[in-house]
Amino acid sequence: YQRRVRELTSAMRLVLGLLLWMGSATATTGWRRAQQVLEQGVRDRVYPGAVAMVGNSSSGETLFTAAVGNLTYSRGSPRMALDTVFDLASCSKVVAVTTAIAQLFGTESLDTRVADILPGYEQGGKQHVSLRHCLLHNAGLPPDPNPNYWEPSFGCAGAPLPANLSFGCTHRIYQALLEQPLSPGAVPGQVYVYSDLSFLTLMYVVGATVLERALVSATNFLPACISPIPNPGLQKQCAFEAYIRLHIFKPLGMSDTGYLPSQSQAARCAPTWPPTVEGLGPTILQGRVEDGNAYMLGGIAGHAGVFSTAPDLVRLVTAWLGNRPAVLLPGVTAEFVTQSNHSQSSRALGWNTNDITAQPDGGWDQSCGVMPSNSFTHIGYTGTQICVSSELFTVLLTNRVFESNSSNSTGIHNVRRAFNTAVVQAAGQLDKPKKY
Repeated sequence: YQRRVRELTSAMRLVLGLLLWMGSATATTGWRRAQQVLEQGVRDRVYPGAVAMVGNSSSGETLFTAAVGNLTYSRGSPRMALDTVFDLASCSKVVAVTTAIAQLFGTESLDTRVADILPGYEQGGKQHVSLRHCLLHNAGLPPDPNPNYWEPSFGCAGAPLPANLSFGCTHRIYQALLEQPLSPGAVPGQVYVYSDLSFLTLMYVVGATVLERALVSATNFLPACISPIPNPGLQKQCAFEAYIRLHIFKPLGMSDTGYLPSQSQAARCAPTWPPTVEGLGPTILQGRVEDGNAYMLGGIAGHAGVFSTAPDLVRLVTAWLGNRPAVLLPGVTAEFVTQSNHSQSSRALGWNTNDITAQPDGGWDQSCGVMPSNSFTHIGYTGTQICVSSELFTVLLTNRVFESNSSNSTGIHNVRRAFNTAVVQAAGQLDKPKKY
């Protein structure tokens, strides 16, 4: 009798193990498609390599990780890894600036005029521009300064690409921003135009605010920020960096995230090339910001310049989702990630949404694939992306601008959409009851 019981028990364990294996195999098949999308991007030379992480928005549980390809296309180049550091480009707008504005101003003070915080900003018809306008990209500012700060005609020494990053042109740039006129005929709040100038503005707003509230002081500045010559722009810029570092990245344990990577971090950075429009030819940037205007600012800027890893960005995403440590109030996050004006654009406050029906923009043509239209998201020119829904979040980091830095973004857009779609399909398999 006992032998018969042991035989039945053994058989039941075998059947149970087979059922568990079949369920796991089904889920694995779904994630394999997500992996294949990333690997095909390498084969198609969309990028040398990519790192991705996917998680459950409710629990924060990691569902999928991948590191494919290499830092460059060269034979023997180091493999991509989870701790590879990426130039986030415009994802800096949400990782740094938007998070800081949400902390400092919440939702009650977003209609504060910039000129009330930055004296002189009222020049060029900007007297009615508010923080909300800048977050929504409807301030009436052009996309970029003209000339760009990296253009020799603007007057920064060493342009378009000085041999070393420095703060030597920060005073000239801050004065130019104060004097920057609105686009001809523009009225704040009326028309959506994606603008780096809006987030450069918000960088200085954050810097001025944290100095006024004594949240940071010059003792918190990076050594390179100390200047014997009075420089209001540099002071605000360095106060901004100190606040981001001490009040966002440090509490969240984002030890691999920040401006101006150290020498040891630079070796782990995915290399990039400067934008083709700068006319520099093949130039490798590793640990130095790819964006030309951020470069001329010394590497610290509101629109670009943050370097990070996939695990660190997961920490930031889960903070926006309300997980501890709590760096944002729940009511604040809800408003910041909700689409503001469907008839004008798909934008939320700082973030975008994945709503293709809200034109122009349409969530960068639905770059989060089949994730829900109310998912909040941002992308970066270098090939980075964050997508967050109520159920799932994805972090996708690439250096797509290495050896192919141009305005042609079709390849990376296709990868983004296909990857996020595969993720949704794979995660759906985890939730559906399985029949055997």
